[in-house]
Amino acid sequence: MNCKITEFGAVESALCTAAFRGAAEACRKNGGGTILVPPGTWTTGSFRLFSGTELHLEAGAVVRASGDIADYEPLPLRDVPKINSADRSGDVLSLVWAMDAETLAITGPGEFDLNAEVFMDRGRLCGGSIPPTEAEKAECHCTPKPDRPNRMFFFHRCGNIAVSRVTLRNSPAWTLVFSCSHDLRVSGIRIENSLTIPNDDGIHFCGCRNAEVARCAIRSGDDCVAFTAITDFNSPMTGGTVSECVLTSASSAIRIGGRGGTFRNFSIHDCEIVNTNRGFVVFAGDKATVDDVRIQNIAIETHLFYGCWWGKGEPLALIAMPGGKIRNVSVSGLSGSAENSIVAYGDVEGLRLQNIRLKIGYGTHRPAMGDRIDLSPAPNLPAPDAREQIPWLWTQISQAAATQKIEIAGDGRFSTKAMVK
Repeated sequence: MNCKITEFGAVESALCTAAFRGAAEACRKNGGGTILVPPGTWTTGSFRLFSGTELHLEAGAVVRASGDIADYEPLPLRDVPKINSADRSGDVLSLVWAMDAETLAITGPGEFDLNAEVFMDRGRLCGGSIPPTEAEKAECHCTPKPDRPNRMFFFHRCGNIAVSRVTLRNSPAWTLVFSCSHDLRVSGIRIENSLTIPNDDGIHFCGCRNAEVARCAIRSGDDCVAFTAITDFNSPMTGGTVSECVLTSASSAIRIGGRGGTFRNFSIHDCEIVNTNRGFVVFAGDKATVDDVRIQNIAIETHLFYGCWWGKGEPLALIAMPGGKIRNVSVSGLSGSAENSIVAYGDVEGLRLQNIRLKIGYGTHRPAMGDRIDLSPAPNLPAPDAREQIPWLWTQISQAAATQKIEIAGDGRFSTKAMVK
């Protein structure tokens, strides 16, 4: 069953929320179907997808998110935590959402314009000078207005979801979010977010099983791809794969772990990370365990960013807070450039680094931003000597890392010798 939104009253000059909801409801009553979005620009507030539904954007179709917060219906999920203090207390405000649904798809080649700028205050930067320099304006993040949508696509307790060949632009917060769901595949999509908007993660998996991201290009101020348990610490995050992607972030290209929860079995391979702050972060909070992470064949370019972003140009950071555990992380075939050390801290065992080829640069921002070992969100530590030493590996962990075939180059102004405590 095909349900074209124009057959449900959609017109380009008006808000089309009722038409999207009407098409979705018709698919529900039919036991499934396709919501067809034809060429044109269609503005809408929030709407729900039901089992067996595909949302298909034809070539030339643009779904534009409403700029009025009143057009976003709060989801009945009061237990899902806020993503920043400006959000309404516990409300999940999404453009497209589903709950307790199976077999869903969002497909292109059309695009979504998520209308971020209307929800931002560009006059207030985090971490910049007063007034900010032009370089700081380009990298420090702006401040969200008091209300903004916070999870633009949100799937909770769902299964068998495919998102493919679509473009998602200009998200004001988390873009594509899967919570307590299973068998998820995101392939061949583009996410093009601002590098100066906080919390605009590209793809965020929370407590999910069997999640795959392949052949995607993602640019975001916050994490490009995150595997956490933020919506439910009791829902394990297991089985995550990222492959053949190009990733750019002012925060981290890939994040695995969180303050609590169990995380197991991740494979990240054959990706390119460019113009990024942190490459990879594996984080275990005081109630978290991360085990079995495999990173292979990665081309990487990281550098220090101005502002309040977590991380300071590290290609890889493993951080276990007291009570947290990180086990069995292997990195093989990491090559490129960085402006800081590989960092490992806390209860970390089974770290294996091999076939690493890195050129470590001093960076233009180091005098302002490079004076500490950044363990965020854990407390930071003083750098050994940020002007004279940039060790290729800085560790303070429970079991020494195993290293093999390491090639490190510097620019001659500082020491790159590993520093192990």
